[in-house]
Amino acid sequence: MAHQTGIRGNDELSQAFAEAVAEDSNWRFLKVVIRDESLELETRAQVRPGATWRDQFDECLTPHLVKGGACYLFYRLDSTNSYGYQWLFMQYVHDSAPIRAKMLYSATAATVKRAFGGEHLASEGTLTGTQPEDLCLSGYDRHLASASAPPPLTQAEEERAMVREMERVQAGIDERQQTLAGVGFNMSDEAADALRQFAAGKLDYVQVSISLRPVEELRCPDRAERLAGDQLGSRVPEDSPRYHLFRYRHRHEGASLAPVLFAYSMPGYKCPIKERMVYSSGRAFFLQQCSQFGIEPDRRLEVDSASELSESALQTEFHPPQVDSGQKFGKPKPPGRRGGK
Repeated sequence: MAHQTGIRGNDELSQAFAEAVAEDSNWRFLKVVIRDESLELETRAQVRPGATWRDQFDECLTPHLVKGGACYLFYRLDSTNSYGYQWLFMQYVHDSAPIRAKMLYSATAATVKRAFGGEHLASEGTLTGTQPEDLCLSGYDRHLASASAPPPLTQAEEERAMVREMERVQAGIDERQQTLAGVGFNMSDEAADALRQFAAGKLDYVQVSISLRPVEELRCPDRAERLAGDQLGSRVPEDSPRYHLFRYRHRHEGASLAPVLFAYSMPGYKCPIKERMVYSSGRAFFLQQCSQFGIEPDRRLEVDSASELSESALQTEFHPPQVDSGQKFGKPKPPGRRGGK
């Protein structure tokens, strides 16, 4: 598409490109614009003594990422290849730029890159942006992270991966000669102390997590001496699984009750497969540990979100509404006999 515009760089731009990629170059940044059907160098900046490419990234680029603007930006990294320093090539055309500018800059990008020399560009060097945050340093970091991330799994691939992870976890159980109750973990002193206090009635709430590094260990990231039923949901993380022990103090039909609830919260696909499988496999082991501390939950729940541990949900779980059977119909009489006795 580039050849359709017929736009080429002037002599000043060609000279600037040659100086930028020269062996002894000290240029860090170049801004190129299309003006009067020609590619022109609008401004450039040198490497600041002692500064890395990350130090100068935003100070060089941000002033030129303006609303309604359009330009090409070249930025020199500190990495090199066989041709010298590597450069990033960026095309910025703001969302509110005129339609003609969007078409021109898109169609001429290949011409600009070819004039600069593709061998001088980093492999991830062609970046496009329509908002200033797209081409700031944090935006470039997001681009690198996205480029290196594995492609998203389809639902079928996700399910197969979960099956493989379950098989791997089970194999690990056998190899480590763990009990049939599930995967075993060390328990931190803090977690053990929390369970003891819960068993003694000094705590109404204990939250337990599984740390995988540096060792597999049960930990206690949250606890509470007293916690009302309408506060339980606020303690449930939205992005990571947890085990919860909760003493539900409440009144029902005039009686004071305090049953114990065990809840296993798993926020679905927001968690990595490995983390989901470790918590699923370790649940039985954790309950076994609770039993050793004298904690026997009256109810066991598995939930996806905090909304499933609201006050109303707790009431329904511990005191299910009575089903109104309605009017009872009598057994129909058998057909009458003919005649009488």
